[in-house]
Amino acid sequence: MLRTAALMLAFMIGISSSGEAQTPAGPSSRGTVAWTIAGAGGGFGIGLWAGLTKFDDSINSERKVWTTAIVGAAVGAVSGYFIGRSRASRPSPFPTRTAPILPAPQIAWPRNLGVGRNIVVSAHGVS
Repeated sequence: MLRTAALMLAFMIGISSSGEAQTPAGPSSRGTVAWTIAGAGGGFGIGLWAGLTKFDDSINSERKVWTTAIVGAAVGAVSGYFIGRSRASRPSPFPTRTAPILPAPQIAWPRNLGVGRNIVVSAHGVS
């Protein structure tokens, strides 16, 4: 049990340190990573539940339960990776802005300053 936990910890540290050495793939990799982690967690939980249900009263049940949980986590991680990758390849439902925002045009508004006097005020001066 302790040996298995130490092996899993060393494996997880090795994976995390090798991931930092690589360049980021782009904005779509964040969702893929999230789906992979969620799939691994769900698979581990389902594998643990299935292992306890199936092997609870058998001989060497602890080893069988942990093996089932680890295999479930691996299957869940692979499934989550493929789900995340398929979702990342879809176009976004929210369109991105391609045209730059232009400044507002200068509009001249007439101003009434008294009886019969209309003065037009614009950005360039008064006329």
